Amino acid sequence: MRILLTNDDGIHAPGLHALYRALSSDFPVDIVAPEVEMSAVGHAISLSRPLRVKKVRKESRFYGYAVSGTPADCVKIALQELLDQPPDVILSGINLGSNTGVDILYSGTVSAATEGAFMGIRSAAISLDTRENPDFTFAARFSKHIVDFLGRHGLRDGTALNVNIPSCPAGRIKGVRFTRQGMSRYVEKYERRVDPRGNVYYWLSGEIPMDNGTPDTDGLALREGWVSITPIHYDLTCSLPCHNRTIILFYLRTLLSKNGIYCWAGERDVPGAASFWPWNRTVQGLKSAVSGAMDGGANVVEGICRSPAREFQIYNLVSKRGFSVCNQLKSNHESVHFAIFPMYVTTVS
Repeated sequence: MRILLTNDDGIHAPGLHALYRALSSDFPVDIVAPEVEMSAVGHAISLSRPLRVKKVRKESRFYGYAVSGTPADCVKIALQELLDQPPDVILSGINLGSNTGVDILYSGTVSAATEGAFMGIRSAAISLDTRENPDFTFAARFSKHIVDFLGRHGLRDGTALNVNIPSCPAGRIKGVRFTRQGMSRYVEKYERRVDPRGNVYYWLSGEIPMDNGTPDTDGLALREGWVSITPIHYDLTCSLPCHNRTIILFYLRTLLSKNGIYCWAGERDVPGAASFWPWNRTVQGLKSAVSGAMDGGANVVEGICRSPAREFQIYNLVSKRGFSVCNQLKSNHESVHFAIFPMYVTTVS
């Protein structure tokens, strides 16, 4: 099994070297890492400047490739250009400092692992929860178990592991928890300073508040002395409840509606709903269409009234049926965009 090592602290970082020492005696190991520290660059890649690659020697022998780019750049160019054989596993780390909560969105360490997963390689990010006097011994040793797991079992396509290890002595670590990403984030501020020439500049600073989430979150597990393992995925899609999706779609679709009234059909957006277009352009026809849509199980009816009189007729109709007309948008004096929702639908969360 072949391993690719990378990081965001740079090719000369002690955490990377600790991984190399722990793994190279048992596996063929390649190193492709940034030539300088690239912390907090997220998943950035280099498009406006070329990448330059240098061979690095350590202890009188070839050690790895230093790349003038980001961690994601390193993974990309390693797989597509630098390595004679593709790796079976990619490890990114050992990072100096934890990567939990929303920090993972900024982390170059985690982004290198997700880039590997995106490229179809079993990948993990390894971080040690300390920035002072780090001892990488246990983290490097534990990483061998991560490699063994990835080699034997693998992961679902596109999934990487985000591993955070407490900085306490190995004997005080409570064990391992599979966790979910917490929502802790930095409390940030910009420090305003002035250089000797009178020019103002700023340094970003801040601290992460205590994670008071549930025990299954990464930050809290780490704080309590557990190794935290969080499966992560590069698919950032949020699964909204059906009524939330329909509200959002209404606001967008009313901008495009030309005329008529219709309900979003079940096979598209709202299960159980049916289409009512074209409809009879009398007030009674409009009322029948709206009633039919609601009787058909529609969550939302969307359309345009051509006069305030019709708008009033619709309002009276739906209010008696336990529905409400929501957020009328008047595009001009003659037509009114409207949507009809159940009464309990009030906000988008």
